[in-house]
Amino acid sequence: MLSVEIDMEKVLRHVEKVLPVQIEKAVNRSLKEATELVKTTAQQEHEYTSRTGKLEREGIATEITKNEGKVMLDKKVPYGIYQHEGTGVYGRSGRAYNVRPKAKYALRWVAKNGFAYSRGHQIRGIKPDPFLYNALNKNRRTIIRIFQRHVSEAARG
Repeated sequence: MLSVEIDMEKVLRHVEKVLPVQIEKAVNRSLKEATELVKTTAQQEHEYTSRTGKLEREGIATEITKNEGKVMLDKKVPYGIYQHEGTGVYGRSGRAYNVRPKAKYALRWVAKNGFAYSRGHQIRGIKPDPFLYNALNKNRRTIIRIFQRHVSEAARG
């Protein structure tokens, strides 16, 4: 007669050893996929006017550490924080700032009928475009599904 025995203690010890490792790997895969999703969305769906494309290409970075994923503005593009958070009346100070000539008597720029001159003027600032926060909020449900998929696959073995 053929019989099969299952030692539940051995099975549970094996599960206790293997499952946490598989779950951790699944979480790390999920973090990588989720951070790349947020990064891509932020690169594609910002509202600021891009002139060179440098902020989209090099200004957004991802970092995956143990059980933590970050999407952040890279220091290679120092003006990224100003696009994201805003400046002047739209930023933290809440005030416009003055621009005055440093070395000359007046500021000069090209206008419709030749040059325009000014001894100084105020700049209101840059309106904020929180593209990283917007990308995260837009993809919140998708990120939850990514984690559910990877963790359930790891639990199944």
